[in-house]
Amino acid sequence: MKLADKHTPTKEVKYGKALGGFVVAVNISMLLCLVTENLFSYGAAFVSLVGTLALFFDVMITLQFILLVLEIWSRFSRLNAALQDALYPHCTELFVGASPSYRCSLLQLQKTYVALGRAADHLMSHFGLPMAFDIAFCICGATCSSYEVLVKLLSDSDVPGLSIGMPVSISEVWLALHWLRILLLSLSCAAVEDTAAATGVILIRASVVPQRRTAEFDEFLRFTLHGPRTSFSAAGFVKIDRRLIVSALTVVVTYLIILGQLTFK
Repeated sequence: MKLADKHTPTKEVKYGKALGGFVVAVNISMLLCLVTENLFSYGAAFVSLVGTLALFFDVMITLQFILLVLEIWSRFSRLNAALQDALYPHCTELFVGASPSYRCSLLQLQKTYVALGRAADHLMSHFGLPMAFDIAFCICGATCSSYEVLVKLLSDSDVPGLSIGMPVSISEVWLALHWLRILLLSLSCAAVEDTAAATGVILIRASVVPQRRTAEFDEFLRFTLHGPRTSFSAAGFVKIDRRLIVSALTVVVTYLIILGQLTFK
């Protein structure tokens, strides 16, 4: 990412810092709320301390991964903005060849594109297995929390024999935290994938002008069309994008229906 900062303008992405601050604030708020509920609900101080530390490190690892993904997204956004500035001023100059500065700019932007793709690969090689465990933990935790909330709601109705010792507020906070992490993981990785794919779209639209087809331009376009795609996966087990939200929701609803049928029986 240092190479990307070297070859692209240091212009900040609109609402980039606000988005990162929002992600941090929401995660910390949910964590503090859950820790407070646990301390007031359980009498064993040692068990509460161990659970709090484990939850803290788990949330921090996920939060670090999300923030690094957003850093890559912001640099891809700056790359696309710089690419548009380099290409679109030449739209009216149909009979003028590309200047040397224009060719050098394209070469630098191509290096930036390759460097950001490698940064995403290195990120997943480092966080792939932890994210696989984290996604599995979130799906299992969302299923358990949903079942606890369902049992609590049914225990307050006319259904006999249903009770749960844990306060429903803890289950609700756990449920919100699990879904929040799934949403942030999926949407942040999907944003990087879409922004990286937008680079090829910009080049394809610019290729209709013959005077713009330099050797550097054709090489950049060929790499974006046939080169490796920027994507994220949890150690190869599951691809992290918007489809993960639908898959997780399907799993939770399916097992919740099964658990509900077993409970009524």
